[in-house]
Amino acid sequence: MRALAEVLSRRLTLRRGLTAIVAFSATSTRSRTAIAAPGEAMTASGGGVNLKLMPDVEGAPTVPLRESFNFDAYYAQCVIEDNPDAFSMETYSMGKVVIEPHSFFMAMYAHEMSLVSIRDLGDGRRVAKLTGD
Repeated sequence: MRALAEVLSRRLTLRRGLTAIVAFSATSTRSRTAIAAPGEAMTASGGGVNLKLMPDVEGAPTVPLRESFNFDAYYAQCVIEDNPDAFSMETYSMGKVVIEPHSFFMAMYAHEMSLVSIRDLGDGRRVAKLTGD
């Protein structure tokens, strides 16, 4: 009988101790959250396809380039898979260059993104400013 009383006493002590730890943790977490998050928490993410009109050989913006992109507060990518027609492009050191059909590919990836700010434009739209490497 004495052994049973000791086991029950240990269980009761453990149960009370566990209840106290859980209650303390919940209270501690609630107070930290209230202090750490005083305003509205926001983030930015999205993706889609931009259709850019590049200059043709004569300079008129008529050559469509489909640019698919995705981003969030930590990562961004932008890819152009193909150019259906020839287009011209100004370069830093070679001047104006003509890119022949189906010969252009571009991929940009940023693994180091930071959300700088989110600004309310006042008309239901917001602008997110991100920076990255």
